[in-house]
Amino acid sequence: MGVSAFLVLAGAISVQAGAGLADRLFAEVPPAAVTTLRLWAAALIMLAVGWRGAARAVADLARRRAWRDGAATASFGIALGLMNFAIYQAFARIPLGIAVTIEFLGPLLVAVAGARRRASLAWVALAAAGVLLLARGSSGHLNLAGVAFAIVSAAGWAGYILLSKATGQRFAGSSGLVIAMCVAAALVTTPGVVMGRTTMFRPSALAVGAVIGLLSSVIPYWLEFEALRRVPARLFGVWMSLQPAVAALIGLILLGQRLSLPEWAGVGCVVVASGGAAGGGITMERVSSWLARLAAPVLRPNQASVRGFALASVIANAVIICTGEAVRLSSSGLGCPDWPQCTESSVVAAHSTGQTTLNTWIEFSNRLLNFPLVAIAGLTFIACLCYKPDGRRRRDLVWLSAILPLGVIAQAVVGGLVVLSKLNPALVSLHYLLSAAIILSAAVVLYVRTGEGAGPARPLVRADLRVLAALLAGVTAAMLAAGTVVTGTGPLAGTTIDSHGHLHTVPRYHFNLEEVTQLHADIGWFIGAIAVALVIGLRFSDAPRQTVRFGWIVLIGLGVQGIIGYTQYFNHLPAGLVWVHVASAVVLWIFVLRLYLSTRERGQAPAAPDSPPISRTETAVSPGLPG
Repeated sequence: MGVSAFLVLAGAISVQAGAGLADRLFAEVPPAAVTTLRLWAAALIMLAVGWRGAARAVADLARRRAWRDGAATASFGIALGLMNFAIYQAFARIPLGIAVTIEFLGPLLVAVAGARRRASLAWVALAAAGVLLLARGSSGHLNLAGVAFAIVSAAGWAGYILLSKATGQRFAGSSGLVIAMCVAAALVTTPGVVMGRTTMFRPSALAVGAVIGLLSSVIPYWLEFEALRRVPARLFGVWMSLQPAVAALIGLILLGQRLSLPEWAGVGCVVVASGGAAGGGITMERVSSWLARLAAPVLRPNQASVRGFALASVIANAVIICTGEAVRLSSSGLGCPDWPQCTESSVVAAHSTGQTTLNTWIEFSNRLLNFPLVAIAGLTFIACLCYKPDGRRRRDLVWLSAILPLGVIAQAVVGGLVVLSKLNPALVSLHYLLSAAIILSAAVVLYVRTGEGAGPARPLVRADLRVLAALLAGVTAAMLAAGTVVTGTGPLAGTTIDSHGHLHTVPRYHFNLEEVTQLHADIGWFIGAIAVALVIGLRFSDAPRQTVRFGWIVLIGLGVQGIIGYTQYFNHLPAGLVWVHVASAVVLWIFVLRLYLSTRERGQAPAAPDSPPISRTETAVSPGLPG
């Protein structure tokens, strides 16, 4: 249940983050052109995955001359194109949260019409009250054209729901959706190209458009599909009703769109009305049951949930390390130059003079990822604190998990000092190593320990091989440190942007670039020799298969790293290739740690009693809501 709720919430955040990114792009590219970029990006990605099924479906339509099936799919595509075109026009005129709230009236009315109960009229009345509150609390900034476009999008969404069911009955798998997405993209192409002209074909606009398509269509469709496999469709519809509230929060965080108290009340009315219409009769008993299921992985964790939180910590820390390096290597500037005060423009994704939209969003995405990182670190600690597999708390897991939130706090302090010192290279190196060598390492060790018992370690390989594995980990850490020195010495140490949009280079290490690069390479060759010796020793001993497999992964990863490193050096350090080198180094460090930890064991973790079962009432299926 908790996983399903997370999937739906992640899908909602992905959709609305894509909408916020599109809103930021409107300053450079017209909304119609952004719609075209988004739909074509989604269509091409879906075609790349499901082109065979779509090709067979089209051929089957032509062979059977099933014109009605083709008309249903084309109508589905028209509804999809109309919905996206209209909502982007609304985003350009009214706040994101208000636009999505009005748009949600479409699926709300479909759910009410399908219920066929008089009590459902109460949800309509509540939604109408919400819209009235939006109108009254707008303080004059509710553009009528924007409201009209949002209403058109609501009608398109209603058509999407009805026609998606008809299309799904006629086509196997996702082939109908792929065809409809292509129809929608073709439908908006003409107005998009006419209005966007050459601006929409700039590389930065194409890149951002691809990201919008990924965030707004591909990722949410997959997340919602996975969620629907786990929960009844009606419960899924209730969770999806949070979309307007998520949109309002994304608008506040990403775009600085503040809503008045009546507007927030209006959003709340529509959220409750949508949830009530999708969920049928909602009782306090059912609500408490849902909340209990949602909190169970944290407050009553089993081994799977604790291990899941540990894995989420590994992924979150690895991702934020990579995005932090992207900020530095892409010259995206400092997001909060007056830290720790942080002005309003520092909190939201405000465009700075001299930055492209891509620079702005690289920097802000890194800053925004701190919120889920903090949440995951806190939830992991609480879950480990509550985890009692044999009736006793695992102190080793508690101490390891405590490093995560404490490390985040330490990172915030060091990050602030980095900003105040204008990217002092020593502090930047400390910032990176604190993330990679301490926090990420703690997360990896925690993930492994959650699958083990609390007993003493027992070696699984010969003592000399364990020494080699430990030496490999230590020297790899030294190579990461040397890599930060190379970056801090070279041309990609970072830049800052002043109020006039001028770029200024930051302080650098006073070393010879060729010498520190040679040192970094020498350490790499030393690591390679250790890895070769270790893999040969593991291969011709009775080492566990998992340990041998990790050894080969590390050896191959080192080879790839060496190729990338020499290629970037002889091509004058292109920023994109350097980022790939740094990101792959993070992944390599994770596998080096896994290799070392796989050379010993502590026995199986004791089985924890499952959480007490909570009654689950299966309800009727309501219309699904699109991503």
